[in-house]
Amino acid sequence: MLSQQVVKTENVLSAMERARLLYRKAKMYAELTFAASQPIVIQEFSRGYLEARQNQPKMIVFLETLHNALLRHQGQLKDPLKGGMPLSFLDEVEAIRTELLEKNVQQETFVNTRKTLSEERIKILNACYMNLIEINNIAQVIFEESPARRSIYTFFSTSNAPKKQVFTGSLAPNAFQVIHTLMQQATTFISFENKGVVPLLFDIVPLNTPLDSAAFAGNIIDLGGGAIVTQSMSWLNADLAEGEEAQLIVHNPSTTATGSYEVMINIE
Repeated sequence: MLSQQVVKTENVLSAMERARLLYRKAKMYAELTFAASQPIVIQEFSRGYLEARQNQPKMIVFLETLHNALLRHQGQLKDPLKGGMPLSFLDEVEAIRTELLEKNVQQETFVNTRKTLSEERIKILNACYMNLIEINNIAQVIFEESPARRSIYTFFSTSNAPKKQVFTGSLAPNAFQVIHTLMQQATTFISFENKGVVPLLFDIVPLNTPLDSAAFAGNIIDLGGGAIVTQSMSWLNADLAEGEEAQLIVHNPSTTATGSYEVMINIE
């Protein structure tokens, strides 16, 4: 599809070059006709050309203006003792204007169609990705007692992301901790890994929320030892407004064992 767009662009460039050539001829006929008697008339044949010479839509408008000027003065321009403009020249100008107009429509239609197809592909890939996340997260629960089988379904959403933030830490028994302060962005994905043995709780809450058990409400990540789960920020806390400052928190509910975690935030 990209090669098709390149061909269409090359066709437009070719038509633009022919339009510029016709302009130079038109100006030559005008100069031969009016340079001695009415030099100011020559401006009618060149007004707006500088802005149009590299701009396809402007060139289409300019060619219409040029065609009108040729029509107004065709009697003198065609005089063989003056400009000597051929009878067919008016038709050439109109033909290239029509060609550019058609190619402009074709090019824009193709680009818009390509954008639509790209958007559809993104939607399909996002749907597949969400299904993959759901399968992974369910597997972490179903195979909690079987690390080998659970690892088959384990992945990090940000492993190939060009930009990511990684946070690791340990948590004393019955401790609460702010992992990171960040802006709510619904489409951002966060991967949580419990690198220890005891279960850990993760959540996203509004900034300055008191760190206690009451802070963990709604969609909490309850992660067993060794498990990895990925979720979007919108799933974690749908009540936060886009761009609202929030804090990513963790709690170790064990009264005896220290917990350990790793969190990766996709900031692409």
